[in-house]
Amino acid sequence: MIDETVISGLRAHDRNLNRMPPAASPDLVRSLDPALREFDEQARTLAVSYVTRWNGPGAGNLLLKLTADRSATVAAAAAQSLLKIGDTAPGEAILAAIPTRQDSFVRGQLYLAAGKAKTPPGLAAFRSAAAKETDPDAAEQAQVAAVRLGGDVERKAFFERIKTTVPDKALKVGEQMLYVGDPKLAKALGPWFGKKDGIFRLGSDRQGDQMARMCDVAAWTAYKLGVKFALQPDYLTNFDAAVIGAAKGACAALPD
Repeated sequence: MIDETVISGLRAHDRNLNRMPPAASPDLVRSLDPALREFDEQARTLAVSYVTRWNGPGAGNLLLKLTADRSATVAAAAAQSLLKIGDTAPGEAILAAIPTRQDSFVRGQLYLAAGKAKTPPGLAAFRSAAAKETDPDAAEQAQVAAVRLGGDVERKAFFERIKTTVPDKALKVGEQMLYVGDPKLAKALGPWFGKKDGIFRLGSDRQGDQMARMCDVAAWTAYKLGVKFALQPDYLTNFDAAVIGAAKGACAALPD
């Protein structure tokens, strides 16, 4: 009965479903999957959000299926959600789906999901799939997923890409570093510490109209990766020279 209530609410665009703790039985996916065929785009988008928060049996497989949705919005939301859940689809299944997805953003997210899956694909199989990728942004996501899977060649290439990152790419590269999760990669941040290019406007009231600079993002990324240095920050802001210097020195001291 509870699953029928959830499905009815999703069909009716009841946003209260995502304001409360998800309540559904372990059989939700079995009931929801066929019902999705009659859902409109808004209902399917809401279903992606609900299933992600619920994170029960079969959630990963359902989200993977929805990455092929006829709506680009639904497909993108499902692909991003695959990185947030614990009940992931098998890495091999994700890898097999990638060539059938036309949207390059979706493919990029699926590479990341495959690299982070509980049962990841083998590195050789992953490399074979990634070698066919023609979109540059999706190929970069495949590269970092291969690093997470243990690829030494890809790690060296990513290390060099970090060092030569331009300001417009700094946030994305920082996110990719956090995805890999290896503090040693912070050594490649060295060139960032000498750059004061504004990247984005800091949002809190206490930060006013300040712009986060590339050197600030470098220090924050190093901290988030777990690099230990004096005067570690509590939040991203315009750090003073002492913090920037401490982070730079700690990154430089990391092993190659």
